[in-house]
Amino acid sequence: MLKEGDITRLLIEEFKEMKKCYENDTTGLDLNYHTELLYLCDFTPYVVKQLDGNNRSELEKIFAFIEKLLIEGDKMVRIVVIDNVLEALYFDYDFEKYEGKIYSLCGKRTRKAFDDIDAAHQAVS
Repeated sequence: MLKEGDITRLLIEEFKEMKKCYENDTTGLDLNYHTELLYLCDFTPYVVKQLDGNNRSELEKIFAFIEKLLIEGDKMVRIVVIDNVLEALYFDYDFEKYEGKIYSLCGKRTRKAFDDIDAAHQAVS
């Protein structure tokens, strides 16, 4: 089972672009806090950049990676991914613009997480 401490390393290994972000952002930060920032402030905008650029092969890689984390990650890993990537895509970016593309690429766990986010949002709206 993947732990929160594993997912920074995995992100950097899988997406070389994130290594520079990690190196630039790490000064004086707690590792777990940094993991959340890396996913929220660096990885999520990278996902949006790929969505805007319609980079299908990179998007397939991204959503396979997210699916892997949701399946193999412990509770804290799932929280990092859902709170800092999926909820950010849903609330902080124009999700409706990307929804069709995202749903065509994401796996079952990722789709369920988006559906749960949407249901929670609808319940309070």
